[in-house]
Amino acid sequence: MEAMQQAGAHDGLIHAFVAALAEGTEAKQALQELGAPLAVQHFVGATLDIAENGTTAEVCASFFFGREELIPGFFGVLLESLKANGMAIDRLEYYLERHMEVDAEHHGPMAKALLEDLCGNCEERYNEAQVSAKRSLQARIVLWDGAMQAL
Repeated sequence: MEAMQQAGAHDGLIHAFVAALAEGTEAKQALQELGAPLAVQHFVGATLDIAENGTTAEVCASFFFGREELIPGFFGVLLESLKANGMAIDRLEYYLERHMEVDAEHHGPMAKALLEDLCGNCEERYNEAQVSAKRSLQARIVLWDGAMQAL
């Protein structure tokens, strides 16, 4: 939150969302009632659907391919862009660098090993994991496209 504030980003919707969750409102309902962008609603909904209804292998594949494997590269490009444009946002830079390090060196390898262990030699589990990973990546594309349209 401090990085967002330092960058001048509006964080009111996030605070309202967290408050709604604290009051017991379901996440999807809270986002809809708060008028969150449709791309955000879609992404959060897809993430929660996989987390709440997927098999362990599906959840692991979704988070590995849709986050741990993907985010370090994306954040690296974002960080380079910030620096190239002379945007000195030290808190955001620290967050991005730390996130890249943890995902690339710890979370990513652990998630990959877990996924391989969960699927074992079962082709059906690998197929389910692949479908889940694709769904997660498609939801992220919708999120990023929505962010680009908002700019």
